[in-house]
Amino acid sequence: MTVNKWVRQTFFGWLTGFVIVVVLALIFEALGIADTQLFIGLGMGLGIGYFQYRILHKILKINSLWIWYSAIGLTVPFVLYEFAPTSWQLQQMTYSLIWLVPLGGLLVGLL
Repeated sequence: MTVNKWVRQTFFGWLTGFVIVVVLALIFEALGIADTQLFIGLGMGLGIGYFQYRILHKILKINSLWIWYSAIGLTVPFVLYEFAPTSWQLQQMTYSLIWLVPLGGLLVGLL
């Protein structure tokens, strides 16, 4: 595997994750639960996890659990944030993303 392939697959994962996030946002909006952020972690985790799996299963013989570990790992910090006491929550999404995305990446690595 070359670094170029890894970067390309991860890039396509981010693009796909963005599309999934938009679709999930529309679904959550239709369900009346648009005030949550957890669809961001879920969408990005599914997109990135899928494209990384495509290249890694050829080399490391991993199974599709990679996709779910990515989705779960990136979603859990957002879920914890949603259920955190209001005093712990940062009031603007911009600032919460600075903390939640790296925590999600760390959790994916641990999984």
